[in-house]
Amino acid sequence: MSYRKTSSDPLDEWRKINIVVLIELGIPAEIIADHQRFLRAIDQGEDEQTRWNFGWVKPENTRELFTLLGQHFTPNNSYLMRELAKRLDIA
Repeated sequence: MSYRKTSSDPLDEWRKINIVVLIELGIPAEIIADHQRFLRAIDQGEDEQTRWNFGWVKPENTRELFTLLGQHFTPNNSYLMRELAKRLDIA
């Protein structure tokens, strides 16, 4: 009998549930597809492989992305969140 491993990481589940919205808000699918890579991109505000950085996020998507990521990240623990907060003038 085989058993499916269930994810014990709520952030991993959240990322999978919100993949479409995250892509629409400017984070490339290849970053979101890999949990560790996604965390690194949020932490550092960039992805070395795709050369993605927070500057790719359209100004009109800033507030929605900040709110969505704010469910798990803060400007205190994420470079991306700090930069989005600056754009929103709430830093």
